[in-house]
Amino acid sequence: MKYVEELESGDFFNVDHHKYIMSTDVKSSGKRMTVSVQNGSIRWFSGDTICAIQDIYYRDEENNILLVKDSPPPESVAEALRKVEPKINPMR
Repeated sequence: MKYVEELESGDFFNVDHHKYIMSTDVKSSGKRMTVSVQNGSIRWFSGDTICAIQDIYYRDEENNILLVKDSPPPESVAEALRKVEPKINPMR
């Protein structure tokens, strides 16, 4: 468990069974902006809010398991969509 003030941009965490990703935005009051993973809504948390950090992993084209936060950003939206496009194996 950590306090919201200890998180970095891009961290994925839970508060009261709701999942969020930390933004870079901070209010002058010290509240940090987050985006809900479930519905895309924005919520501001004070720095003393306790949360549980989780990591998100994915498999790349070579089947390596990589941490999303440590991955370089895609060069384009098309490249990002290509990487997450489901691979469909037609039944024969």
